[in-house]
Amino acid sequence: MSSVNDTGVGNLLEALGRECATLASISEKIQTILVCAGVSGNTGPSFYRDAQSCDLLTQSLVAIAELLSVISQRIPQAWTLDIVDVLQELPLSALAAALALEPKPNAGESSGAIELFQ
Repeated sequence: MSSVNDTGVGNLLEALGRECATLASISEKIQTILVCAGVSGNTGPSFYRDAQSCDLLTQSLVAIAELLSVISQRIPQAWTLDIVDVLQELPLSALAAALALEPKPNAGESSGAIELFQ
């Protein structure tokens, strides 16, 4: 049964892929911070394990993003999903909005303040 809130599954998967790519970019920045910590002499065995874990996280997110993008292009466009209830369960409203394929408010505008969590 079709609903007003139906979203193409391919569109949702594409949005998930974009979010994974964004997370991979953030993870890559964390790796840079870890390298800086290593340069300052903080290089015990746990440092290298943590750095390798962060690298694995980045590579995994990139791979998942690419896979979701490929799947989104190959599934039938007629496949839809009513995602409103599902997205209401997400704890991060900005992520829910991105996956609902809604435009982000004030996209491209920055107040200059650092926003750690939304």
